[in-house]
Amino acid sequence: MKLLSSWPSSKALQFLILTATRTSEVLRTDWPEIDLENATWTIPAERMKARREHRIPLSTQAVSLL
Repeated sequence: MKLLSSWPSSKALQFLILTATRTSEVLRTDWPEIDLENATWTIPAERMKARREHRIPLSTQAVSLL
């Protein structure tokens, strides 16, 4: 199940702003990509424009949204 499928658009927009990522990356986020314990979001290479895995540190605010 996609992470943001049940979120209101305002929460998704907040997450997008807090992570400074592309809209498509946020909308396609899946739970296995999120590591709440280490506050990290890892986007797989196949979803990235450069085809390289991308790790995003999550702020306290982003983690609390999740």
